[in-house]
Amino acid sequence: ELHREAWTIMQRMHSQGRMPDNVSLAEQLNTDDALQRIASWYEHNPTRSALPQYVDDIRKAAAARAAIDTCMECQRKLQGDWRNQRALVDTQLRLEALHSQCQPTPTADEAMEKCLHRINNRIDRAQQYGLAGIPTGFAPLDRATNGMDEGLHFIGGWSSGGKSALLVSCLIGIARHGYRWRMYSLDMPMDNFVTRIYQHSHHVSIDRVLRNDFDEGDRKRIAQTGANILAKGCAIDEEARSIHSVCRDAWLYRDTYDVLIIDTLQSAHIDGKFPGLTELTIVNVNALKALKKRLGKPVLVTCQAKDPPDRRETDSGKLSPPTLNDLYGGRTITQEAATVTIVYRSNYGKEDPADLHVPATIKSAKNQNGIPVTITCQWNAKVGRFEA
Repeated sequence: ELHREAWTIMQRMHSQGRMPDNVSLAEQLNTDDALQRIASWYEHNPTRSALPQYVDDIRKAAAARAAIDTCMECQRKLQGDWRNQRALVDTQLRLEALHSQCQPTPTADEAMEKCLHRINNRIDRAQQYGLAGIPTGFAPLDRATNGMDEGLHFIGGWSSGGKSALLVSCLIGIARHGYRWRMYSLDMPMDNFVTRIYQHSHHVSIDRVLRNDFDEGDRKRIAQTGANILAKGCAIDEEARSIHSVCRDAWLYRDTYDVLIIDTLQSAHIDGKFPGLTELTIVNVNALKALKKRLGKPVLVTCQAKDPPDRRETDSGKLSPPTLNDLYGGRTITQEAATVTIVYRSNYGKEDPADLHVPATIKSAKNQNGIPVTITCQWNAKVGRFEA
């Protein structure tokens, strides 16, 4: 009689044009109070027959669906109320109570644990830094974007326009706040990045870096900088060259870092293929999109803008900063990114002025946690970095 009731419900769903899959069937059986009666009969009569597989499947599917729906509801609530400490704690308690009562299925447990982990991280970040995401250390940018939350975050600009300079500031700031990063350096040797980190930290002139003008004391401090990077749990990898090898390696070491960093997106080629830069960017962004869904961590990527200005344009004094449309694969990047930051310095393509400080802008061109903001700052040409 109970099975006839279940099949009648399935027939009714079919006649209504609804696919009677396990999840939909479980929801309808729950609505009609039939699922629990079917399961209870078998559980209280174990000698009669084993619990039908389809009943067990739909119960598990319903439990997992309920857990995931609750997680998504809490995530949407936190997206708007992440500054509200009471809302964070109330949501945390609600999820913990649901987790203890939840049907013990691997899918449901995994969904609940991931959501609780993300909420606990948000509580810690909101209490310590007043941010929804991981701080970059560049305060004006953090205030504009609320930090780096789980998702793709891009730093774009023309070649030699300051992308790596802002990235180095982020590397220093992320580590200073106690978070680990793993960077895949596709555009610059690892030693150069370590030297840039030392240079930014100790205000060393960029001319000395370009001339490799270091004494023995400098070289020891640079070596110590590399050791400090490793001691903080951070790492720079320069072996992976294709986007697929980067994704494989990043997944393999996923438990060793809090932020994944890639420099530069257009330098990550595709295994066995050599497309144009726009097509290459689209393929790479889609690969990173799939990776970030599995990681559940911030992914920070630098990317190039196309058609840098020539000498005539820079000398005219009418140069405009690059936009989202100027980025290679700009439409795909805009669609998939959580944030897009575009850097610009007014002396691009010119010799540095005597005062060594020129106007610059860092534009949050896309921002899922707020409105686009243009940050006015200065470019310190002596050290080669942006300063608020």
